[in-house]
Amino acid sequence: GSRKHQTNRDQRAYQSSNDLASTPAPVIPSEPPRVEAPAPQVPSQAVAFTDMETASSEQLFQLAANDNREAQFALGMRYLRGDRVTKNETAAFNWFFNAASRGHVEAQGFIGWMFNDGVGVSQSHSEAFEWYMKASKAGDSNAQCALGQMYIEGRFVSKDPVQGVRWLLSSAELGNPMGQYNIGMCYYKGDGVNKDHAEAFKWIKKAALQGDAESQFC
Repeated sequence: GSRKHQTNRDQRAYQSSNDLASTPAPVIPSEPPRVEAPAPQVPSQAVAFTDMETASSEQLFQLAANDNREAQFALGMRYLRGDRVTKNETAAFNWFFNAASRGHVEAQGFIGWMFNDGVGVSQSHSEAFEWYMKASKAGDSNAQCALGQMYIEGRFVSKDPVQGVRWLLSSAELGNPMGQYNIGMCYYKGDGVNKDHAEAFKWIKKAALQGDAESQFC
């Protein structure tokens, strides 16, 4: 359902404001916009490990051939972004899939997004749901946000607002700005929870302090 995903969906950059005081308080709209499940944001670093970011593609290929899932994920990011290699979404999917199959949680979330949007692979919402669920259970906040919206909207799964709120709240509590925005909208509209504009404002403000939630990643 796109990670509103539509343009720049492969731009998954986590951003946080260095000047929160200058961020204006959000205004709750009278007609809340429809928020779709987001696509993963492409981080500025391929992986958390500096050696993977600075390694040559040849070095990553050698590590990946020995089933190093971090190297496989790093190669997936490079092909997705066209970073030091020719951009190739199919190759990105294949490397993410290798990493995901070896338990790389973030790669599992990316696989869910790629199946959901048909990026580098034939679209399959059932596969997207399975991979989002796997990554969500392992604690990936982006996958939790996407999964929560699936349940809230009843897209490709039986509508279950209570279950949706569960995953969105988990995402929000992990600091995901779109999870925070979406759970705020649930409180605003009364989706899966009782309407509570104070609670809605609290979560939407948290998202705003991290930047424009709707333009991220989500």
